[in-house]
Amino acid sequence: MDGSLRGVPVSAEPVWLAPKLPVDVRHYQRVIDPVDAALLTGLSLAAAPSGSGELTVSGLGFASGLVSFTLSEGQPGRCYTLLLTATRSDGMVSDYRFRVHVDCVLPTDQAQAVPSAGFGTPVTLTAPGIPPVTPPVLGTMSLAQALTALGISAAIQPVLEASSTALALTALGIPAVMQPVVGATSLAEALTAFGIPTAMQPVVGATSLAQALTALGISPAMQPTLEAASTALALTALGIPPVMQPVVEAGSLNTAVNLLSVGATNSAVPLTPYMFGAVGDGITNDATAMNNWYAALTSGGRRGYLPAGTFLCPSGLVWDLALVQRSCLIIDGAGPNLAIINVTGAAGVGLQIQDTGSGGAAFYTKFTNFSVAGSNSAGPVFAVMRFNGGDALNGGEISNVVVNNASTASGAIGIQVNECATCFFNMTTNTAGHGTALQIAGACGFCCFQGSYSGSHIAVWITNNSYCFSNTFISNDYEVVDINVQCDSPNAARNTWIGGQFDSVTGPLHGGAGSGCFNSTAGSNHIFINPNIDAAPGNLFLPGGYVGVKITGSGNDVPTTPAVPASGVALTNATGYMVNVIIYNGTVTYVAINGSAVTISAACAANAGSFLLQPGDTIAVTYTGTPAWLWKPVY
Repeated sequence: MDGSLRGVPVSAEPVWLAPKLPVDVRHYQRVIDPVDAALLTGLSLAAAPSGSGELTVSGLGFASGLVSFTLSEGQPGRCYTLLLTATRSDGMVSDYRFRVHVDCVLPTDQAQAVPSAGFGTPVTLTAPGIPPVTPPVLGTMSLAQALTALGISAAIQPVLEASSTALALTALGIPAVMQPVVGATSLAEALTAFGIPTAMQPVVGATSLAQALTALGISPAMQPTLEAASTALALTALGIPPVMQPVVEAGSLNTAVNLLSVGATNSAVPLTPYMFGAVGDGITNDATAMNNWYAALTSGGRRGYLPAGTFLCPSGLVWDLALVQRSCLIIDGAGPNLAIINVTGAAGVGLQIQDTGSGGAAFYTKFTNFSVAGSNSAGPVFAVMRFNGGDALNGGEISNVVVNNASTASGAIGIQVNECATCFFNMTTNTAGHGTALQIAGACGFCCFQGSYSGSHIAVWITNNSYCFSNTFISNDYEVVDINVQCDSPNAARNTWIGGQFDSVTGPLHGGAGSGCFNSTAGSNHIFINPNIDAAPGNLFLPGGYVGVKITGSGNDVPTTPAVPASGVALTNATGYMVNVIIYNGTVTYVAINGSAVTISAACAANAGSFLLQPGDTIAVTYTGTPAWLWKPVY
């Protein structure tokens, strides 16, 4: 290449510029090993490559463990290797190799000397340039002087000079009585030295209050009582509600009786099963105590409270509302994870709510904050009103109640709702992955359902020809199920689901006969508004399970356009969506919706128009030239 670069002539074979540029002087420092620094007697520093105009080393010095030197750069674009050699008073020699780089300049035609290989003549530094290091002459020093030279203070030197552990501990100021503790080789030995008996040592050695109380033989269930900062907190820890605590704290039997008699008909003073002999340990049969407790509630018009505990009732419980039809019976609990009614072993329904009174219509009953657990293979663990019993609950509330049916039988039911009107349900229910979480088997209208109905073969099942109508299901959670909603009652209509999670697997998860989000074979106008559907493609409905189902506002499993059938052959809208069928091209004679022909004009024969199909409607297109069509969901 010929030409110029910034006014400098350039040849086809450029060489390096001779050292005519201004010299760049730089100062450097290098840390050496502390042992080398302590025993240092001489230094030398050489650079490679060497030769005329190469790197110039000067100003070699040493102070405080740092080697300093100056490099004069007069050559372009080259990396130099430096060799620093440290000579020690013990005859050892240490080499340090490191590199520096010189910035490059422009290539030029001017000739330059070829550098010499290897290191050039080193620059050296010897004593007295290097400060002398004079080690102490230990042979001429006392022990105290030697320890002082080692940096050990005079206060500690007696400890090191001690001829026994006792003398050393005494020198440290530890009294003789404490020395066995300090010299102990284990915590147990130290505690024994303190005079603490072996039986009490686990308490002293505990790392937490709970561990100390356990070491004292106090059960975990009782520890919150002892840890309580006040009597009220202690009684609360024992499961005694605040309203009953004055009775427990009464100084005499008469005072306690008087306290219990105050407001005997006032539902603000709750009664608990413990007052009737319940144990609540999940082992003792508490059925008699629970029945007596409930009888006291209904006969005296009192409010009930289920404190923390597991109340075993293997024969089941019946809560009859006959005496409190319009008295607003209220039973509240300490919480679903604390207050548990265990009806395992019951031959029929575990907990039956019913009304055998006149007219069989109870009002405004409220059950909250407890759990019902059992294992019923042939029916529900919890039933609200009797199956085909003719009794009804109006304006009731069952909220924050958890129901678990541990049976894996297909007939297992979590909660069964029979005749109810304007009731509110907010529950968490499951049936161990089998059976039905929520079954509506009686006339049920104007009710609101919230909560989670999961872990079952069927989440919600409307059956038994029930008149289930105008109910609202808000943000229900259906997960780990085969079928989300199943309806086989022709009397079910106008029920609405708003939002919620609809989760269905791709095959029978729990041994049921098929899976799909919906299996509705009867009923009408079941509206699902904006649900979150998590179903495999094509798994929205079981075969024929779209009857009465209408889905709006959801982009899940949007129907695809089916193939145009043969002329005159009807096709059913089994998508679950209301769809707009747009027919175009071909030659169409007429279109029939649900068997009724819709005549089209000759002018429209090539573009028949659009037709609205509800879920379950049929459409048949008669044509002489095959048309095309497009199915679009209407949200």
